[in-house]
Amino acid sequence: MRKFKLISTLSAALIAASVATPVFASTNNIDQPVAPGLGPVGSVMPGVVTPAGQDTPAAEGLGPNASMTPQLYSEVQLFVQNIYKVALDRSADTEGLNFWENALTSEEWSGRQVLFNLLNTPEYRGLDLSAQEFVKGMYTIINDRTPDADGYNFWVQEYKKVVQYKDQADARIEILDRMMNESEFKTRCASMGIRF
Repeated sequence: MRKFKLISTLSAALIAASVATPVFASTNNIDQPVAPGLGPVGSVMPGVVTPAGQDTPAAEGLGPNASMTPQLYSEVQLFVQNIYKVALDRSADTEGLNFWENALTSEEWSGRQVLFNLLNTPEYRGLDLSAQEFVKGMYTIINDRTPDADGYNFWVQEYKKVVQYKDQADARIEILDRMMNESEFKTRCASMGIRF
């Protein structure tokens, strides 16, 4: 009986440790979720998405009636979800996520068109962002990574130049257009199987 109790305790501890361990991927050469607030492409997460930097397990906070059905995210879904999370500070609703995913995978819309559309909405245009916040967000959305120091400094300075003769929202669109024309975004679109 004592041996059984020890094994049960050990099993419970292992299960608790596996649930409490955040899921990380190293496809972008850093130990953080591939997309902020989202697990890596094809990752299994029990019904919820854990925000980046949060030290709680993905299953924490689920009520007794919550679904424990794993949720798989395609790379295109993560791309769209990332736009919503970083730019609009919210998750995409199911209808919006499905619409944009279908538009991208059917090649009806390109990656550039989706970004222009979502980042030209009144919701995003009305945000008061510093040059630094804007550039960091665009690196996350466009390149799926944090900015390198040289690139970050370059784009912050470019933004500050443009905002001198355009309003903040129009300056963002101009810098967005220029950042998307870099080879890194073209390569990313190709790897997702969507039109540039």
